[in-house]
Amino acid sequence: MKNVSITCSDIFQPYFQPLAAWLVKRPGLTLTMVIFSSVILLPLITSAALTPFILLLELINYIATKGMINVAYVVLFQGIALASLTVILFSIALTTVIALGVLYSSYNRFYK
Repeated sequence: MKNVSITCSDIFQPYFQPLAAWLVKRPGLTLTMVIFSSVILLPLITSAALTPFILLLELINYIATKGMINVAYVVLFQGIALASLTVILFSIALTTVIALGVLYSSYNRFYK
């Protein structure tokens, strides 16, 4: 049995060749897309990469100024209260969607 190595370019090349041909025909649009994606995507990627580090620094600062008991209160009590409120709101929304779906399907079944 012969060893066949499949590379990533073998898989994606059929998909990227038409896209590359389309972009070569439109150099102005290609340059605009590159500029806009750089302006929009690079700050998003940077902020997403740095957010955990900044949150850790904020937590360390909060612990240093307020104390561990206050942090435990915020995380446990207020976090559980927020999670409970979120679950209640999602259950109300899900119940509303289900009720509207039942009404819509029964209307379509009996009145049409």
